[in-house]
Amino acid sequence: MPEIFAKLLQNQILLLSVAVASGLLLGRLKFKSISLGTSGVLFTGLALGLLKVKISYELFNWNLMLFVVAVGLLSAEDIVLVVKKYGMKFVALGLVVTGVGALCTYAMARMAVGMDPLMVAGTYTGALTSSPGLGAALEATGGNPLVTVGYTIAYPFGVLAVVLFVQLAPAIFRIDVKKEREELLSLYRDFYGPTPERKALPESVPFSVLSFVACVVFGILLGSFSIPVMGNPVSLGSTGGGLIAALALGAAGRLGPLPMRMEKKTLSA
Repeated sequence: MPEIFAKLLQNQILLLSVAVASGLLLGRLKFKSISLGTSGVLFTGLALGLLKVKISYELFNWNLMLFVVAVGLLSAEDIVLVVKKYGMKFVALGLVVTGVGALCTYAMARMAVGMDPLMVAGTYTGALTSSPGLGAALEATGGNPLVTVGYTIAYPFGVLAVVLFVQLAPAIFRIDVKKEREELLSLYRDFYGPTPERKALPESVPFSVLSFVACVVFGILLGSFSIPVMGNPVSLGSTGGGLIAALALGAAGRLGPLPMRMEKKTLSA
């Protein structure tokens, strides 16, 4: 029996499946109106990691790329709506949030004498729950484990902060969720209604393997380019490139004969 369990613990696909399944079950548990949702997978993954269960860097990077591309395609169509409605306000907000986070991380690292800069980089990406940032940091450092350690320490707190804020914000700021939902649906109807412009856009398909792979390939190519910043090469990395490629191609709607818009239920599964 011990030999069987030892072999099972070496099966990386099985380990990932167990982490995902148990995490989704954990995410369904609710305390009043608060639940972890899909973030529960993070905590089951951390629990398995504490048991010294490991997967290869290649498998980790591949799954991270799949996740990032799916998120990019999932968000691509809505980005067009947001930019058209609000202009560059949300882009500016994103730059401010990440910029303030970077300054705070730098300040804390200066105060914590002797803290490894690679761990600091991982902590920054973890606090912002930035999976593409983690991928880029790992690529830049050759998969240095200190990056992962910093990310793992900060990520749970970043996730909990986001989960709690999103679910508690309506009560704190007295937001009428029902009214906001109706306004959002009205905005969607206006933008995605049967207008000539909308009819000209390509329809979503359930899923396209070729289209998805195209995003991965273009993402890897985009992430391979680097520019010198203060004498150091800086690049998006494969995951950062994958996210940008998925957003761009998804917003375009089509790449030649390939449909680049897929059903959200499939991408979010």
